[in-house]
Amino acid sequence: DDGGVVRQPAFDGAAFDRVLPGLLLRVARSPAAGNDAPGYSLVDEAWPGMKNDRAGLLCAGRDPAFDWLITVGPATILDTAPDAGERPQFTVFGSCEPLDRVQAIANAPSQRGKPVSAIRLEQVRVSRR
Repeated sequence: DDGGVVRQPAFDGAAFDRVLPGLLLRVARSPAAGNDAPGYSLVDEAWPGMKNDRAGLLCAGRDPAFDWLITVGPATILDTAPDAGERPQFTVFGSCEPLDRVQAIANAPSQRGKPVSAIRLEQVRVSRR
């Protein structure tokens, strides 16, 4: 990894491997999840006291797995205990829109958190504001 910008689409066509109604969606980029790993990792940017207090786009980018979570609202279960002195394991990168579509995917039929039918990302667009 040379620290340069990667321009290949990392998540186009990837499948959601977890859907937890009212909480989150997960796309894991690893062979175990049926998706190829992207071939790079991200620096952990989480900090002590970081809170998942609203819907967001979160990432744990460590090889060999590369997980993206999309939370549909507050996800305090992802926060560490205040007295543990540990950082959360997911870095908050931003948000996903439109939120009603994210909520619909999170409420898709599932068994034990796994979608009954495949749900795939057609295309991911990243924008900076």
